[in-house]
Amino acid sequence: MLHIICFNVPFPPTYGGVAEVYYKLLAIKQQQIPFVLHLFTYGRPILPELYELTDKIFVYKRNTGIRSFFSILPYIVKSRVSKELIKNLKADNSPIFCEGLHTAGILLTNFKNRNLMLRMHNNEPAYYHKLAMSEHNIFRKLYFYSEAFKLKLFERNLKKFDTIFTISDLETEYYKSKPELSGKVVKLPVFHANTAVTSVPGKGNYVLFHGNLEVAENYTSAIYLIETVFSRLQKKVLIAGLNPNKKLIQKISHYSNIELIASPSAEAMQVLIANAHCIVLYTMQNTGTKLKLLNSVFAGRFCVANSVINSEMELSGELIIANTSEEIINAVENCFLQNFTENMSKRRSLIFEKNYANSQSIKILIDKL
Repeated sequence: MLHIICFNVPFPPTYGGVAEVYYKLLAIKQQQIPFVLHLFTYGRPILPELYELTDKIFVYKRNTGIRSFFSILPYIVKSRVSKELIKNLKADNSPIFCEGLHTAGILLTNFKNRNLMLRMHNNEPAYYHKLAMSEHNIFRKLYFYSEAFKLKLFERNLKKFDTIFTISDLETEYYKSKPELSGKVVKLPVFHANTAVTSVPGKGNYVLFHGNLEVAENYTSAIYLIETVFSRLQKKVLIAGLNPNKKLIQKISHYSNIELIASPSAEAMQVLIANAHCIVLYTMQNTGTKLKLLNSVFAGRFCVANSVINSEMELSGELIIANTSEEIINAVENCFLQNFTENMSKRRSLIFEKNYANSQSIKILIDKL
């Protein structure tokens, strides 16, 4: 038996954070490991599909009030501290797996002789610091700076975990450099929807940019690319993602070659990725492994990316690196001069089987149970 604490409801897998959790749960289920699921909810309903993974689900409401904000604990942690959760965890002595630093508030309670594991989804202090630097609203900027500071302090508790599973090469190197975490840090590759490489040989007729568009990082990247790259291309461009705001919708409406696909289902997004000829991946933050990076490489054709987004050394050869707007335009245009070939797809299959198959990654987790 395994206790798994989730920072949000992981189904449907419509954005990177919850998608990684969902496909990990699926891999655990396929290994016939029984588990209890502890879910914090805010805005996402509990759908029947989750009960196909386990019939043991406990649901907790986040404490999102002002008292959580004015705590020495990070808001993302404090709002998920729950006495009911602690009670349920102490009902037996099974290992506990925390999804994200968000759920690490259990460290405030003594779990003596329990196997405690943490899945790091990000270098959270660095992530919030970069959010603060790019935020224009003064109140949100102050919140992000405050959260980054509190998260840095809270990370002193990480030594209480028996295992810390990092998600990318960058985070693995960072946390391994901390003496107090010596021997605890293990890279656990990101879990994803791909069971094999499905990149289709041939040629598509559009460029794709995709991501969760309500996340500031993706919104900022989309605006930058629209203004400096997509509006200058003589190709059809699709921008697809969750919950685009009015400013983005209005910006896209000014250009006849750019089309918005708002909040597509997970299945529809996979179709968009598969049929694109070229996918543009761009970010200004180098934290975590971008799930869209793996989905684009293993299910799409040509991928043009800036150097910041590539947190995975194994994928470097499958990305066309372009950092400036001119470089991105040239790279995209060069992609349309060639077909994606069977040999290119086979090369990606070798990388996938060696480094990113969920069936292989789950063995790393099982080894620490």
